[in-house]
Amino acid sequence: MTAPDDDPQQQGQSNGKVQTEADLAQAYKEIMRGEQAATAMENNLSNLESKLDAILAAFDAADVEKATGENKQSSDDDDRARVGIADKNEDEQPSGSSKEAKAE
Repeated sequence: MTAPDDDPQQQGQSNGKVQTEADLAQAYKEIMRGEQAATAMENNLSNLESKLDAILAAFDAADVEKATGENKQSSDDDDRARVGIADKNEDEQPSGSSKEAKAE
């Protein structure tokens, strides 16, 4: 009789089991490496998202400031136009009008 270790069929099964365990260990290492890469990518994406949010906020603030500036300029133009109309009306009044009354 042969010893169980000497049986070629059992050795093949044993080697196959060892190979399968080695393959599983290698697959586990690759999965862990992939998980680390995925985590790093998620962190980079979060960082990029934060930067994009900051850029968008700056653009929004610039748009609001620009719109406010345009509204203010438009308002200033309206005020100047009103003053110009008022000055023109005073110039057109006949003598002895309120302009002279104000001077008294």
